[in-house]
Amino acid sequence: MSASYISFCRSKKFGEAVLKIGFPHPDLFSEMEALQIYGGGRVVKPLNFNKDLAALLLERIEPGDDLTSIKARKKRIEIASEISAALPVFPRLEGKIPLLQDIAEKAFFNLRKEGLAAEKVQRLVNSAWKWLGKFSGSMPEVLLHGDLNHWNILKDKVGWRAIDPKGYRGPACMEAGRFMINELAMTPIPDKESCLEEMVEVFARGFGQNKIVISRAAFIDKALSLTWKFEDNDRGDLSADVFDLELLGKFCRTKEEG
Repeated sequence: MSASYISFCRSKKFGEAVLKIGFPHPDLFSEMEALQIYGGGRVVKPLNFNKDLAALLLERIEPGDDLTSIKARKKRIEIASEISAALPVFPRLEGKIPLLQDIAEKAFFNLRKEGLAAEKVQRLVNSAWKWLGKFSGSMPEVLLHGDLNHWNILKDKVGWRAIDPKGYRGPACMEAGRFMINELAMTPIPDKESCLEEMVEVFARGFGQNKIVISRAAFIDKALSLTWKFEDNDRGDLSADVFDLELLGKFCRTKEEG
């Protein structure tokens, strides 16, 4: 459920637009900062914003169909890979854009401290944390959208655009993770490994990276996503998420050994 109020509107100055009102929270402020840095292009353009009111006025993307409207998995993967690789930018990122490694460190620390997960999940999360540290220590820091899932990629009259950036700083390869873990979650168990193979192949080509890096990016993102769900008191059954995390861990080891 969204934490923000969102409504279509018409502005005398800007025409058709979207009004988004949230809570005055660091996440919303980092979204504002990220939108200003992107400045439109492949990301929805900010028309105006007011931090005191926690409000943003955004351009309206029309027709606005999201990526789930594409029925062919191969086509969804190709679109997501193209926009994921196109988004990371290298501005001066001091100040209000949070560091992905800091966010993950806090989440993983809380998971261990509170004993929220079984030992096998703790081990997988620890492995993800180590790999994020390796990436962060060896790759340039870029602006990441941070939540490039199927519902945050919308079609306009020209092509596909992104909305609702989280606005993180981190390695560019991490932009691939969120789409990959969501696509994996929507895939029946017998088809999951073939889906992973297909995604890793396409995203590795799109990012100019090797398959191990892209596999690990998805593994890290799944570990972080699952950690946040463990922190939610109303999280429900997480067995499917644990299954996917274990599958990603095994998949990564297979790539490294191969």
